[in-house]
Amino acid sequence: MTDGYYEEVEYVPGTNNEVSIFLIASSKKKVWYTRILRKTHKGGYYRRSLKTMSRDIARKKSLEYWIDLRRAEKAGVDKTVRSTFEPLVKDWLESRRANGYSLAATRTIEYQFRNHFLPFFKSKELDAIDERSYIEYLNQYRLNPEKYVGMRQLPTIRTLETEQSNFKSFLRWCVVRRHRTKPVHIRSVLKNQLDMIWDHRKVNGSPQERRDIVSTEVYSTYRRYLRSPRPGAKQRNETMSQFFARRRMHFYFLTIYNFVARAGAEVLTLRFKDLELIQSNKKKDAFYVRMTTKGGKKVKRPGYGSADSLIYHSTYEYGEYLSDWILVLMTGDGLNGNGIGNPRNLWKPFPTGPDDFVFPAWNRQAAMNAMATTRYMKTLRPKVKEWSRTKSKLHTKQLEDEIDAFTPYSVRHIAIRNLIAESNQSFSTVAERANTSIKMIEDFYYKYGVKPEGRLVSKHPAPSTKNIKHLDEASIHNLKLVLNTD
Repeated sequence: MTDGYYEEVEYVPGTNNEVSIFLIASSKKKVWYTRILRKTHKGGYYRRSLKTMSRDIARKKSLEYWIDLRRAEKAGVDKTVRSTFEPLVKDWLESRRANGYSLAATRTIEYQFRNHFLPFFKSKELDAIDERSYIEYLNQYRLNPEKYVGMRQLPTIRTLETEQSNFKSFLRWCVVRRHRTKPVHIRSVLKNQLDMIWDHRKVNGSPQERRDIVSTEVYSTYRRYLRSPRPGAKQRNETMSQFFARRRMHFYFLTIYNFVARAGAEVLTLRFKDLELIQSNKKKDAFYVRMTTKGGKKVKRPGYGSADSLIYHSTYEYGEYLSDWILVLMTGDGLNGNGIGNPRNLWKPFPTGPDDFVFPAWNRQAAMNAMATTRYMKTLRPKVKEWSRTKSKLHTKQLEDEIDAFTPYSVRHIAIRNLIAESNQSFSTVAERANTSIKMIEDFYYKYGVKPEGRLVSKHPAPSTKNIKHLDEASIHNLKLVLNTD
């Protein structure tokens, strides 16, 4: 049986003429294809390449496709040519963009799939992807420099875990959208690396983990430098905008630490209307601040199964820091001995209305952003090291290394570590305070509950009436002019 397009068409025995195999006349490779009659309301045929030149193997593989198609139809799954990996990845990424996920995160995931997963799984059937095929991907492609020619360095196990998380997220989406018959169980590569990675020399097993090398001392060194006075009139080696950027970074670190918040958009996009002054029920003159953040990776558009905001609560010390920052915005630096009345330290006031940013840019039109923060940290590190060499009696080579490794995220890390190690908070309490999962706390910070570092100093996140920080009347009055109060 033949025509101008098909060649050597034959029905597979035992299928009631529902399955046929054939060659394509114009094909040079002469591999077999199969065509299977659909039983759904759409009708038509399901066509697949069998990728073999053997007639016997083609018959066997076509029977497997036939059984797989009938099983999928019974389960209500619409198996089409789009049930393969590549076209569905494109649909999934478009779905992420349409549903309001971060464009930056989606671009990163798109890079991972284009360079890592697509070359291996490109034409693979969704139902054929399981833990075994994922392990083959890891060892035959991702960790094989002969196949993955774009590899610049050995990946860490944390990198593989993050990539695997995105891969599993895509497969779950395929199940929900009925492109895959049933969920797939793939164990965590982080927790099962001995089983899943064949050659551990191909994984960077000892990366420099920034979260493990920074200490409270380096955070204290940054704070002391950032809050230091502006050089005197004779020195004139710091402009007003540079001075403002330094004081703004100081309050930025204080905010991250006191709320145990993430260093990105959760804090950077804050407006004054997002902060609320709350009076303590334990002591009349004690206050804390409630922060409602609508930015950051944990906040999604409402209606898609994620929260549209997160709520953090500060320590009792934070109100005084916030009051000082408002004075800086309004009058310049009147807090370090130079005096408010000194014209050299005055600038045009920054607005502090409900819709104004807590961390404004110098032009007063926008908020400080993450890219600007990253650039500023690069210029800040040598200044902090030089200041520490001349001002600190505790300066060491190790401290210099930690200054180079320090980032705004390190502040959140130190805050979480202090809660566990010095304040004896349970993991569930710390997770609630930091707006993260208990699993995250267990995975990254469990060791600090077992071996607390004696040099860490508690900020009393669960204070008693004996250690509550009290605000003076001037600070309370200043805060109430700007913030909501209960």
